[in-house]
Amino acid sequence: MEGDGNKQYVFNVDIMIEDATNGRALEKLLHLLNTETVFDYRINGGIELGKRVENALKDSVHKPVSIAAPKPAASPVKPEEPTPEKPLAAEPQAPALTEDPIWEEFRSFQRSNTLLRITVVKEKGGRISIPCRVLHADPASGNVSVYHVDEKSVYLLHIAEIDDVEIRG
Repeated sequence: MEGDGNKQYVFNVDIMIEDATNGRALEKLLHLLNTETVFDYRINGGIELGKRVENALKDSVHKPVSIAAPKPAASPVKPEEPTPEKPLAAEPQAPALTEDPIWEEFRSFQRSNTLLRITVVKEKGGRISIPCRVLHADPASGNVSVYHVDEKSVYLLHIAEIDDVEIRG
């Protein structure tokens, strides 16, 4: 850019976008910003994704949490109900909403802005490989929002679609 006589300028702006949800408004904003005219940008605020997770973490700050080992995805078996023959105090009970460690990994990738290559299996058996960064991971819905760095677009993936996650840098 220096060779053509143009200079770079930085503007600090507030932008209001109307949509049904904050996530959809964020997606519209990213589409507007991802043009050849905008050299780089940083979103400093306004992202309201992850509020349920923040609230759940605030509520559970003083409660002990036990982490369960990840369960195989292919065997959705209903947990066994305790029977009256088993003493209830014999072993500690895990919290009802124990979270799979994969969600903490996705949040870690989001915080560190890690470049990933996610392999996704689509409905008809097709595979696509997406070089991306994690924007948001929502265990409640089972969705992960990622930013495709090549296409400059946002994808909403369900955790069941994700076949492989490779750290790229």
